[in-house]
Amino acid sequence: MKYFYPYKVENRYWVYDRYSNKISEIDKLTYNIFTTYDKHQFDEKKAVLCLNDTSDKKQVIQKIKDIKQYQNDYDMFKPKEIEKCVMPISTKELVNKYKNEVHHIIFNLTDDCNLRCMYCKFGGTYKDVRVHSSQTISYKVIDESIELIKQYYQNKETLIIAFYGGEPLLEFEKMKYIVEKIKCSYNNVRFAFTTNGILLTKKIIDYLIKNKFSIKISLDGSKIMHDNNRITKTGKGTFDIISKRINEIKKNDIDYFNKRVGFVVTVAPPYNLIELISFFEKNSNINQPVIVSFVDPFDTSYVLVQRETDFSLFN
Repeated sequence: MKYFYPYKVENRYWVYDRYSNKISEIDKLTYNIFTTYDKHQFDEKKAVLCLNDTSDKKQVIQKIKDIKQYQNDYDMFKPKEIEKCVMPISTKELVNKYKNEVHHIIFNLTDDCNLRCMYCKFGGTYKDVRVHSSQTISYKVIDESIELIKQYYQNKETLIIAFYGGEPLLEFEKMKYIVEKIKCSYNNVRFAFTTNGILLTKKIIDYLIKNKFSIKISLDGSKIMHDNNRITKTGKGTFDIISKRINEIKKNDIDYFNKRVGFVVTVAPPYNLIELISFFEKNSNINQPVIVSFVDPFDTSYVLVQRETDFSLFN
């Protein structure tokens, strides 16, 4: 497993260290070394063999030494060996805290999804991670969970009920069941979930607006960028239908769209951050959240498929 993420923006090269949360600018050779890390793991001999066709042997060896020196000087680009976790509070205090301060509950409605995104964590390309299945939450578990909320939620803060999947809207009826149950017992409550947007029909949109849901829609940028990875089970891109659903929300209630709809962006290679930023500057309100995360292509065997499609924005 790597602890850093190299990427290129136009003609400049960068690497992000996940533990220090720092970004460093690097040269092209160093970038090539980082991108081939899984083949040599900073071993000089293996790195030379790996880059033999494109780089000078002496330069590769020197760059490896520079990286190792950087690791020692700045404690970056290396794993953190955590032998034990030291808690600043006692077990009794921790138990008491969670018995009296529970206010954010997540219902995992289903392990199923109606898309098959290339980089999906649950798509079968990640080791030791669950995959899509037809398993869904039962009404029995829902009722038991609501009883636990009644037991531990103390009405001190806004109760946040979030829904997760898979695609949570595949279990919309169960989502409604939970919402109505919660509304019967609490007034200060907020509902939220992330969706791929495919199932946002008018009926569902009306319900979300009525209950003031906060939603995040997965959207990876322009049509070309989005359709590279976010595809249906039959391999078709989903940008057009998602942009249609977004426009339906706008048409239904623009104030709701501006205040309660945000976006989740997954950035996968080939990186084009300038195009991505430009897209959301043109197609989202300045106050709308845009949550960005990066795919690590070395942690998964997924294959990035490029599609020749026309660049287009929302209508």
